[in-house]
Amino acid sequence: LALRSKRMIGSVLVTLFVGLVVTAALGLAMVGSLNMISVAFMVLFVGLGVDFSIQYGVKYREERFRDARIDHALIGAAHSMGMPLALATTAVAASFFSFIPTAYRGVSELGLIAGVGMFVALLTTLTLLPALLRLFAPPGESKTPGFPWLAPVDDSLARHRKPILIGTLAVVIGALPLLTFLRFDFNPLHLKDPHSESMATLLALKDSPEAAVNDVTLLAPSLAEADAAAKRLDALPEVGRTTTLSTFIPAD
Repeated sequence: LALRSKRMIGSVLVTLFVGLVVTAALGLAMVGSLNMISVAFMVLFVGLGVDFSIQYGVKYREERFRDARIDHALIGAAHSMGMPLALATTAVAASFFSFIPTAYRGVSELGLIAGVGMFVALLTTLTLLPALLRLFAPPGESKTPGFPWLAPVDDSLARHRKPILIGTLAVVIGALPLLTFLRFDFNPLHLKDPHSESMATLLALKDSPEAAVNDVTLLAPSLAEADAAAKRLDALPEVGRTTTLSTFIPAD
């Protein structure tokens, strides 16, 4: 709906693919390996990165309608969209980077990779995409892009911008106290269907002291060292109980 050209769509897809590969390479260089959470950066990159390219592409179409020369349209689109895209990139990347300080490794790495990916998306949108558009040379525009029937909505938003901004600010301020009720669930098992056969079995066993799902196994070179480690662990408030081979030997 936004690009209306197979050549432009192809250019955007190539740009998106290159950006995704570069982001994956940088992510592996930064964290060493991906896990079940950090790999979600791909979804975030595709969803947000393609939006950057679409924004540039729509502006290019508008500039192409005004000036049929491709070079002038590309320069005009870059001049108009460079700062807005840079601002959007900074804002989105900052939100992702806010995940980094958490002790949860998966979320921390996801924030790092996704944040860097936003800058990769900006770079490819302003460099590779224009080059591909120049190479593929999409046809010119016979009419200005957009939806004419939505023009009254744009006009209304522009005329009533102050009430809209004030109302938005009021909603944000009213929602701030709710932040104190936010809780983060670190357990990925809670993301699964509790009614599935595997999860139902797991939940049935989780309270069993002999088959608890959150047990930790510690290997020691000898039974004496294992007993010493168990004694130290017993003193921790997070540890419910410890079991070694000595546990199964009667005291008498």
